[in-house]
Amino acid sequence: MELANYEPGTPIQVELTGSTCATAITIPLATGKINLSLIDPSSRKLVPEFKAEDLIFTVPYFRLHLLVESIPYCTAGTAEMVMGFDEVMKQP
Repeated sequence: MELANYEPGTPIQVELTGSTCATAITIPLATGKINLSLIDPSSRKLVPEFKAEDLIFTVPYFRLHLLVESIPYCTAGTAEMVMGFDEVMKQP
């Protein structure tokens, strides 16, 4: 989620409720936006391999390169922290 948020710099808005097929496939396909699916109860019963902690994070193909390109620049990727918490708190 953080890598997806890095390049545009705006919060990702997701549709958490709805059927799994809508939240994991239809919404990202129709809108071109990244989405996070909580996986609805019917899907969890239908597919017993889903664990309670499983989610589905869907990235439309044309946006995937932005996540990959953000890896070296974002601390959610491989970038190092430039300032620690104490240094940030000392700034005027």
